[in-house]
Amino acid sequence: MAPRWVATPVRATLSAIRAFPELVLAIMLIPAFGLGPFTGTLALGLHSIGTLGKLTSEVIEGIDEGPLEAMKAAGGTRLSTIRFGVLPQAMPNILAYWLYRFEINVRASAVLGIIGAGGIGADLFSFLKFRDFPQAGMTLIVVMVTVLVIDAVSGTVRRRIITGEPGKGPLSRLISSLGVSRTVRVGG
Repeated sequence: MAPRWVATPVRATLSAIRAFPELVLAIMLIPAFGLGPFTGTLALGLHSIGTLGKLTSEVIEGIDEGPLEAMKAAGGTRLSTIRFGVLPQAMPNILAYWLYRFEINVRASAVLGIIGAGGIGADLFSFLKFRDFPQAGMTLIVVMVTVLVIDAVSGTVRRRIITGEPGKGPLSRLISSLGVSRTVRVGG
């Protein structure tokens, strides 16, 4: 979708960002920003940008070219080609990757907190340090339940976007009540 002179440096930058795990990025950012939640958030954000940029570009590169050619042949503008040719094909996968990355960031935030980046990981570290194992166990349970809830919500949202049909469970009813009703149908 982009000219080669734009795509090549952007890909190289995204690859360079992804080369460092979140933990290493956080350690590299500590001298500049000190220990704390901002450093952890920045490390997770940078790594997410690298990963999601790569995955999003691969999804867009893998779409069917037929609708794009038809839009161009019919006189569609570049913006309308992207809106009606690219987005309907790419959005379900892009959304799935973004929601999955959000789950990863929730789990990674607990690990980053242990090295001093704040958040629930810092609480977990202090509970373990003072041998308060019941509190540490409860903290781990909270992280696991949070990840499971995020996974359930993301699965329901993805299903709704891909199929265009609302689910039947309580989670689907909750999402419907929140107003997530716009759907994109793929493949007819």
